[in-house]
Amino acid sequence: MRRALLALLLLTCQEDVGKICFRPSYVPPLQTTFVCSKDPRKPAFVHVKIVAGDETFEQTVPFSQPDLQFDIPIGPMRSVRMDLLDIQNCILYTATRAPVSFVEGDNGVLFLSMRPPNPTGDYVDADHDGLPLCVERALGTRDTADDSDGDGYSDFCEVTGAAGRCTDPAKASDHPSQPPAACEGDGGVDGGVRDGGAETP
Repeated sequence: MRRALLALLLLTCQEDVGKICFRPSYVPPLQTTFVCSKDPRKPAFVHVKIVAGDETFEQTVPFSQPDLQFDIPIGPMRSVRMDLLDIQNCILYTATRAPVSFVEGDNGVLFLSMRPPNPTGDYVDADHDGLPLCVERALGTRDTADDSDGDGYSDFCEVTGAAGRCTDPAKASDHPSQPPAACEGDGGVDGGVRDGGAETP
């Protein structure tokens, strides 16, 4: 999650006066298949914020939805920000570009380089388990221990199914099917899985 860098192509199409739609395309393509529904690496929502003139337009849609459409005033788009959110509504990747002219976005392509959020505030990973504070809060786990429930499996390992089964990292009685050795000892900083496991796209 921390090491990925994406070039996001915003395929824009001005269908009529004042209307613009975004059809995001990701290079390299994002991983979309995950073992666990709560896997914090899984993209779930796309949030776009456009500043055009003196107005701000925002929209959040499911990641699976191909288009985002805005009715915006004619004139320059001062900035475009796009965030990819995980199932916990935490930012996976973010990008901002300014200025962006309306002409550039007319049936054209806007390039945004997306990066994980800066490791500050809600995105600090104090216990180095691969889960930032934003995710830990949503899961009900502790950001001061890589194994919140003390069952021998890191929080990252449990929520990603790296040890064979998706389990609740805040519930000590809920264990993965494989032994703790199936998880990396660092709790997930390098992916949370041994050879053969899924890595962050």
